Amino acid sequence: MVHLYLKRQDLDGTLPKAIEKLPHLKHLDLWANYLIGNIPPEWANTKLELLSIQNNMFSGTVPPEIGGLVNLENLTLSANYLTGELPPALTNLTGLKELRISNLLGDGSEFPNLESMQNMTYLMLSNCNLSGSFPRNLTEMKRPKVL
Repeated sequence: MVHLYLKRQDLDGTLPKAIEKLPHLKHLDLWANYLIGNIPPEWANTKLELLSIQNNMFSGTVPPEIGGLVNLENLTLSANYLTGELPPALTNLTGLKELRISNLLGDGSEFPNLESMQNMTYLMLSNCNLSGSFPRNLTEMKRPKVL
């Protein structure tokens, strides 16, 4: 299996750690379901290029292991109940073209250093309680379409 799209299927329950046992899976889209729990850190062992878990009920932090998904081109974690800081390991995702994270609950974090993400075309960090200066490198990106 290479692509798994389960959008708006009224799925509930937790995310299976066993996704890591699908060695050829590149796209996992679970948009708009009723899934709960944490994002399994074991998923860092996959070859995912697209991960979208938007509009669910996930909780916990964005696991630092997500930085191990070095093949990711699209990461969408918006509209959940995630808390805490954006992990610095996001900077390992140098191939990201789209990053969407919103409604991150908690005390917030510093604006992440996205300088290594030169292919970024779409960046949405909405309601994430970010602090610090707006990174100058974002205004100098060569390919952004939406910031």
